[in-house]
Amino acid sequence: MIPQILLVDDDRIFLTLLAKRLAQEGWQISTAETAAEGLEKIRRSKPEILLLDVLLPDRSGVEAVSEVKALAPDLPIVMVSTSGDTKNIVAAIKNGASDYVKKPVDEALLTFKIQQLLDVLTLKRTQTEFRENAEIKRLIGESSAIKKLVREISKVANSDATVLLSGETGTGKGLVAEVIHALNRRRNQRFISINCAAIPATLLESELFGHERGAFTGAIREKKGIFELADRGTIFLDEIGDIAPELQVKLLRVLQGHEFERVGGVKSVKVDVRVIAATNRNLEEAIGKGLFREDLFYRLNVLPIAVPSLRDRQEDIPLLLEHFIRQFSEKAEKRFEKLSPDILETLSAYAWPGNVRELQNVVERAVVFGKEPRFNVGDFNVHVARPAVPPAGDGGSNVSSLKELEQQLLLQALRQSGGNVSRAARTLGISRGTVYRRLERYEIGLKK
Repeated sequence: MIPQILLVDDDRIFLTLLAKRLAQEGWQISTAETAAEGLEKIRRSKPEILLLDVLLPDRSGVEAVSEVKALAPDLPIVMVSTSGDTKNIVAAIKNGASDYVKKPVDEALLTFKIQQLLDVLTLKRTQTEFRENAEIKRLIGESSAIKKLVREISKVANSDATVLLSGETGTGKGLVAEVIHALNRRRNQRFISINCAAIPATLLESELFGHERGAFTGAIREKKGIFELADRGTIFLDEIGDIAPELQVKLLRVLQGHEFERVGGVKSVKVDVRVIAATNRNLEEAIGKGLFREDLFYRLNVLPIAVPSLRDRQEDIPLLLEHFIRQFSEKAEKRFEKLSPDILETLSAYAWPGNVRELQNVVERAVVFGKEPRFNVGDFNVHVARPAVPPAGDGGSNVSSLKELEQQLLLQALRQSGGNVSRAARTLGISRGTVYRRLERYEIGLKK
């Protein structure tokens, strides 16, 4: 890509001569004679370097620096001044200018300064690409489903619009939210995650929006909520479908107006926060049942991303197994050989209703209880993990659908746990809430 240099100066002769000289360096040169014209060209063409005269007909170059920085914060600016104009140069650099040259311009010095700035930009871009690649590599897999997910993340990462992640429990929606934040301009600000289903509704409002002293029994001091704590950063609202209706109204107001009141407060608090929400529920169905506000759904669903289940990316299972085995082996200070083809085939055939989280839990158990240097099938607790998904057309299988398989697995885990939901959830690698929802879905009652 040919670097583009924008020259802004009201001296037409100087502008023409300098443009010809700099073009000889192989750079693409554009010019403007007023600050307003220069700002418009920055909006349209996004140059790599700006040369800006200190004195312009429509405003001073010092004022223009602030406007440029508001429009393009990372654009390097070289001020061009007359000799002895030290006061304006100092003011311009305080406003964000990178360097300066004096008229008559030493062309060799100017080209040297421009090349230095271009070298720095190249280095920054390389570092950015390296960081982005490192973040994307956290999403392990080579399947078409993962590649599609990466493309969608890349599209939404630079935006500040709200993202709604949908997908089954354990698919990695939290990791996707972290990657989106890490690729956004807010990456150096706070990322705060909260599970809306894990906190009682009576406490969730205070966690989100904070409270004033004396707002309720036990509120002995003022407390900031995560919306204040994450100002200029990102908030991840997991299990957003479980938020109470009265809180949905307050959340809608924050998304619309970027302001709220603490619990027990009357003063509005303004915040600049990007919201990423996630759900494993069908919110459109919840809207139909009157459990979720339609206007809130549309505010959340600006940039929707579906996170694929593990059964939709089965070819990624070997890579995930290798990753987690390496991760947990290092932690446990153990060394294991690669999985045998038989074990790999068996584990790759599982349905994994608990998705990546379940696979991670199974591998961690295997590493802890396994004996070096070889794993065996029993290390992976396969008798409670998942029976293999039967091949298509297997007449000997009693499992005719994924729904029936899921019911069987749920009942098996409950029998083995003696009806203990928490223990069954741990066995399945899913949350207690998910177990209860599946019990309700399949109309399975627990014996009291």
